[in-house]
Amino acid sequence: MAKISAESEAFGQEIKRLRKELGLSQTELAEKMGGGADQTLVSVYEKGRRTFLVGSAMAEKFSVALGVPVTHWLPFTKDGERLSKLPTLHPVDPADTVALQDWGEVSAGEPRPLTEPSTVRVPKALLPKSAGTLAMFRVRGQSMTKKHIQDGSVLFVRIDPAPSPGEKVVAVVNSRKKRGPRGYVVKILKQGVDGLELHSASEEEPAEPIPVDDTVDVVGVVVGVFNT
Repeated sequence: MAKISAESEAFGQEIKRLRKELGLSQTELAEKMGGGADQTLVSVYEKGRRTFLVGSAMAEKFSVALGVPVTHWLPFTKDGERLSKLPTLHPVDPADTVALQDWGEVSAGEPRPLTEPSTVRVPKALLPKSAGTLAMFRVRGQSMTKKHIQDGSVLFVRIDPAPSPGEKVVAVVNSRKKRGPRGYVVKILKQGVDGLELHSASEEEPAEPIPVDDTVDVVGVVVGVFNT
């Protein structure tokens, strides 16, 4: 039998915990998931023998059946611990703008911890029409100005831990705490000689590329920018 990693085990334990909180058996959870899911499939995930990508169809099935947002799985699919309690977007104003709660401030420069979430008013017309789960960040720094991302910009990010080279992404650096404090950045994902790298996009504030290794987790892809 394949060895089960600590990350996979924590992931499976979280599915089991949520299922028991709802008072469901594995068979009953599979019935709520639909789409051909059965007790065996639920058991495989709970035992940590399989995980899924955040944003995948399987993530959506488990999320709907267990009553949690897709972003709930992000920490468990990567390093087995909660990165933080990340709110989703909640429009609260019926006027031409909406008040949205962000995830905090992300660095366009050196990796920094997220700041406390805040509420930002955004014109409804600027909200991206993107499929999938969206998150919002404020930007601090000037290392992405060539991509029209500047200090004070508001980013709309589609949760996607497997983006393509050339896309603008938000990522967590030192996510497993091997090389120092955890920090969040907005960068361009590029293919380097030895693998994927995170690059800045500014002549004024150039920075060394960050290798995308096992201590870097991509949160998602930037699908919209609002400059206040």
